[in-house]
Amino acid sequence: MVPNRPPTITLISPEDGVEIFRPAALILRADATDPDGTVLEVRYFVECRWDSSMWGMELLGSAFAQSWEAKFSTWSNVPFDGTYTVWAEATDNEGATSTSPAITVTLHP
Repeated sequence: MVPNRPPTITLISPEDGVEIFRPAALILRADATDPDGTVLEVRYFVECRWDSSMWGMELLGSAFAQSWEAKFSTWSNVPFDGTYTVWAEATDNEGATSTSPAITVTLHP
């Protein structure tokens, strides 16, 4: 039996280091492929603040389609200005997952 190989995923939009201004609306796009099956889902995450001292991870949204470049999640109502880390995760038809390299997004007032 051949072991399942995980999918590959890369964020293609926005570019790493992008700076955006309020009101913030950020469209995320990914390129996801699976070498021995199909990608079923792409999920987008952000490392974020809930208040001035607490940090955590938040799921921004998911995309379910064959053309990941056409699917997106929109990030809106960001509570604090600053620099955030964003990444995507792909899941294949056998449950294997991969995480994209992270990018940074800076939000200005």
